[in-house]
Amino acid sequence: MAECSVRLAEYSVSLAEYSVRLAEYSVSLAECSVRLAECSVRLAECSVRLTKCSVRLAECSVRLAECSVRLAECSVRLTHCCTLYEMLSTDYDSHMSAAPKLSQPTFIDPRKDPAYRKVVEVVRGVRMMSPRPALPHAVVASRLHQLIGYKFGDDFGGPTDEGPGGWWILYETELHLERDDPVVPDLVGWRRERQPRFTEGVGITVAPDWLCEVLSPSTAVWDRTAKLPLYREHGVAHVWLVDPLACTVEVFRLTTEGYLLLTYGGAQSMRAEPFEAISIDLARLWPPRLSA
Repeated sequence: MAECSVRLAEYSVSLAEYSVRLAEYSVSLAECSVRLAECSVRLAECSVRLTKCSVRLAECSVRLAECSVRLAECSVRLTHCCTLYEMLSTDYDSHMSAAPKLSQPTFIDPRKDPAYRKVVEVVRGVRMMSPRPALPHAVVASRLHQLIGYKFGDDFGGPTDEGPGGWWILYETELHLERDDPVVPDLVGWRRERQPRFTEGVGITVAPDWLCEVLSPSTAVWDRTAKLPLYREHGVAHVWLVDPLACTVEVFRLTTEGYLLLTYGGAQSMRAEPFEAISIDLARLWPPRLSA
């Protein structure tokens, strides 16, 4: 019996030691839990910071893309300006080289001198002297004037059996959209309710409802980069750019965001604003291919 009591006491001591150790393990486990919780908090903070960094990186990427687009636009504009400058420089050099050598300074007005016979235009202070149109240019402008003028620009202005009428369709008319600076589109048109009559002077200040530029190799850059923005800013609702060599018609319609472009070409049948009431057979527009 005494031995049992001794063994029971020993077991009690061992159990007490195990309880102490268990308590120590529990404390250690609680400390680990606290440390794990702290690590989780720090990890969450790192995740938040990483998310913020990702957002800022995305914003920087968007800004970089916008800068790239603007840089590309600036490059295109610079290229247009350089091309325009080269054209003007070449035209000026050829004019100066062809000018007679005079003993005294003499001003020669190219609009009055038959040796030059050039069309003078001014846009934003830049002066452009264009030669008289070559045969493909003249053929396309004349045919387009016949097709549209016959249907829309009859002498009385009202609808007839041949077309709806209601327009003035004029050929190589001088416009003064800014001050007295002249621009001369190949074809120009006004709705008669907007322009019921004309003055006797040279240069019309009322922006047309439609105009057409027939492109030539020597004037295409000028028409696109100088005159087309001028037409947009002065509210010309419809502009056609016709290329006789490429056999294309670019139809621009003015919207709140700028010009909306549609392109026709070849032998298509075209219904284009503002003359969509008729179908234009483009095959009849292009001149025959002639040797130089």
